[in-house]
Amino acid sequence: MKSRIPRYLWIVGALAVALALAAVATTGDVWGRTDQRSGGGPPAAQSRSGDQQRQGGRGLSSVLPPERWEWWKDPEFKKDVRLTDAQSARIDQIFRERQRAYVLYNAEFDKVSDDTNRMAAERTASIEEFALQASRMEALRAKLLESRWIMLYRISKELTPEQYKKLDEFRSRRAQSRGRGGQR
Repeated sequence: MKSRIPRYLWIVGALAVALALAAVATTGDVWGRTDQRSGGGPPAAQSRSGDQQRQGGRGLSSVLPPERWEWWKDPEFKKDVRLTDAQSARIDQIFRERQRAYVLYNAEFDKVSDDTNRMAAERTASIEEFALQASRMEALRAKLLESRWIMLYRISKELTPEQYKKLDEFRSRRAQSRGRGGQR
């Protein structure tokens, strides 16, 4: 008996294959990075801790560009934003909790991402197999990004509206000075 593959799987698979092949054709890597361990990745994102850097894993960093500055600990920035020591400690706790909680997701994302890159480079898997692999990777990416958004929201709730506004203004200025045109 022949099983029928849902239409959305064909679409997802075809899209995943097209994107992967385009990236592989130009750089040899699904994400268009030349060095997978360098912390580069898809453009939509943010941070890798010093611990992750020392461990050599990409984890969330392959999803998010490097942003290593822990602003809530910087004495000058704390003074400018009027961040209290208690606020700084709570923000650091939120950040560390997320790091500890998602270390396994980061490791699994690294493994699945490497497998996806290998499959794309080898080009021997069926479209259905590749679609399933891409779905696994994207599910992990979604979980990591969701946890990041929740962490950022929790941090924002620790700030007063004035502090949050100053932080947002600083991020915009910093992004513009890096040539990203204010995108975050």
